[in-house]
Amino acid sequence: MKLSIIIPVFNTFHYLRACVQSVCEQSGMEIEVLLIDDASDDGSGDLCDKLANEYPNIRVFHTEKGGLSVARNVGIKNAQGDYVAFLDSDDCWLPIHDWSQIMVKMQEQNEVIFFDVVHKYEGSLQFQKPLRLFSHTSRSDLFTTLIAQNQLHTSACFQFLQRKFLIDNDLFFKPNLYSEDIDWTLRLWQSAESMAKIDKYIYVYCHRKGSISTSFSFKNLLSYDWIFTTWKQKKLSNAWQKATFMYLANMFVSCLYLFYGVEIRHRQEAKRILRTHSDLLQYGITPKVKRARGLQRCLGFSAMVQIMALYGYFRYL
Repeated sequence: MKLSIIIPVFNTFHYLRACVQSVCEQSGMEIEVLLIDDASDDGSGDLCDKLANEYPNIRVFHTEKGGLSVARNVGIKNAQGDYVAFLDSDDCWLPIHDWSQIMVKMQEQNEVIFFDVVHKYEGSLQFQKPLRLFSHTSRSDLFTTLIAQNQLHTSACFQFLQRKFLIDNDLFFKPNLYSEDIDWTLRLWQSAESMAKIDKYIYVYCHRKGSISTSFSFKNLLSYDWIFTTWKQKKLSNAWQKATFMYLANMFVSCLYLFYGVEIRHRQEAKRILRTHSDLLQYGITPKVKRARGLQRCLGFSAMVQIMALYGYFRYL
């Protein structure tokens, strides 16, 4: 078995070496690393080439500016491994001292293999509650259970993925879409037939002060609008429609939390967009969705937006 690790790179010069070292210095598994330089202008592209000279298992691709989705797609198409994994260039992996459990799950031809995640906040590590894959009669039931327990992985980076499965099911990322993992995750879950979990903390997700609140804008909200509209219009089974709307309700609340990231000149239009999707709140079962739904019922839509946005501002600033 061979694993391809796809690392999109854009202006992360100060983090890139540590990121690459964390995977290139793993032992016990045949690994190739694909660095996809998305037209960086801070020296990251040159560093990619330098790292490729230092590590023989690195391949570098320099692309015109296309964004994260395009970079990941380039990686999928050029990967040579049986499985792929995505790694953001300002994050890293923990050392994996025993690959045997992972190898077994790969040899079983599982299409998706989840692992556990560590969150890093200004030097301190927080180990996320281990993911549990319960026995269910359907994938939609499992999806719903993980949402209810706030354990659903919403990042493409938190699993190993069978490359053939991705290609056969056209599980590429939509270009020019912010928060592309939301749409991709829904398509992944509704395509997969075999999933597994390994009990290892592997991925270190680095949270940087102010990164969430400063990265949200009206353009981000337009992508959410596209995602909400597209998935509302899809013809799904009753079970998957319910599960999908529950998932989107959580994403809708995330937009409320980040509302003050929208430029002031766009906030009226942003409110209009949010109002058209506020019906998603009726499907949510998590505490944050219930809180938003209660506020809207008692105080109205506008007051609900302001209260949730204030909470998000002070929570994520």
